Amino acid sequence: MEIRRSYCGLCHPRCGMLLHIDNGKVVKITGDPDHPISRGVLCERGRLMLDHIYHPDRLNHPLKRVGKRGEGKWQRITWDQALDEVAEKLAGLKEKHGAETLAFTHGTKRTYHWDCRRFFNLFGSPNTCGVNTICMCPSYATEYATYGGMVMGSEIPPGS
Repeated sequence: MEIRRSYCGLCHPRCGMLLHIDNGKVVKITGDPDHPISRGVLCERGRLMLDHIYHPDRLNHPLKRVGKRGEGKWQRITWDQALDEVAEKLAGLKEKHGAETLAFTHGTKRTYHWDCRRFFNLFGSPNTCGVNTICMCPSYATEYATYGGMVMGSEIPPGS
């Protein structure tokens, strides 16, 4: 079994994880005790990372709806076909309505969305914004003001 260091990208602290890998597949995830922020603790979301990675209903390839909306009928297509169709639709929207027809919004920077921002710059739309005031920032600020940090789920030792 191989163990690799990684981190959880589901929220802000980027808690340290140890990925236990057997034959190229992650079979177990534990907290990294040497991580300077999380020190081996993982919240409920982090502990469910295996389900996130390997859920049987996870989409790993493009699907195109066939039939009417709501019928739940899908056809697997290639990445090339998916990208070509999306590019064609975006070009049509831009031609018909202008670049401002496209908008992008995000939560509180789990990444910096440099790729989306660059795409919007090239597309010509200024319509990118965030939702920091309704996402995790208020909770984060309250937790720091109240008890000096973020609660890490049910793994907080009693009396801390």
